[in-house]
Amino acid sequence: MKTREELLNQIYLSQTDIQQLLSISYEKAKRLYDQCDYYENGLNFRLFENKIRMKTLLHTLGISYEELERSIKKRLTANDRNNQPHLEKTFKL
Repeated sequence: MKTREELLNQIYLSQTDIQQLLSISYEKAKRLYDQCDYYENGLNFRLFENKIRMKTLLHTLGISYEELERSIKKRLTANDRNNQPHLEKTFKL
């Protein structure tokens, strides 16, 4: 299992990566993945069939990479690293 810090540095994310990165439920991660997948299929450019670009995920969430990074690091430093909180309230998923 990858840490959130490792996932932040990935260019392509799977549905499971999204679930771990944002600490959200399977259903919400699937819905986000499907929205990103639909957008990327319209671009006619895919390197991986089962992964989406981090840039597309951030576009769909309406946030920047720096905002996501800051939020994750803030929550990780505020809590014990073994007790990673859910981010769904932060990003209104």
